[in-house]
Amino acid sequence: MLAARIDGFIVWAGRLLIIPRAIAPVAARLVVGQSLFFSGWAKVHKLPEIVDNFVGWGVPFPGLLAPATSFIELLGGLALVFGCGTRLAAGALIGVLVGALSTADRKAFLGAWQLVPNTDPDPILDGVAPIIPLVFMFWLIAYGPGLLSIDTLIRLWWRKLRQPGSAALPGQTA
Repeated sequence: MLAARIDGFIVWAGRLLIIPRAIAPVAARLVVGQSLFFSGWAKVHKLPEIVDNFVGWGVPFPGLLAPATSFIELLGGLALVFGCGTRLAAGALIGVLVGALSTADRKAFLGAWQLVPNTDPDPILDGVAPIIPLVFMFWLIAYGPGLLSIDTLIRLWWRKLRQPGSAALPGQTA
């Protein structure tokens, strides 16, 4: 009797977990995606200034990389918001964020690890701007966009299309 109640509770609790499993990836995509989208939007609209910043940070090929990173942030952020091409967008954004850590945010990043002298009396890693989005990008690559995404709709459509007896395209016979 007690074992049956415990089993019932475990099943009930497991059903409740579908809610955070569905919401967590959407929340991560929306928060980080909109942040990166608006960051990219701002950079695209002031590219000459961004190119000058890249020159100051010692980034190679600033005339090429400044627009590239700006558009990757803009389009990658938009892809994350809709959950379309999530893993691909997250991979490209990892490149941008690692680039930011190795150039613009290098001193803050190394200072948070106490690898270089730091004037901040309480350096912490989460104070380095690209760290939190970078962690979310790795999480999205590992676990995917979640149930509420265009990627999931495409995957379900593709799975249905590949089932024996289904039409290859609407109006065609298999």
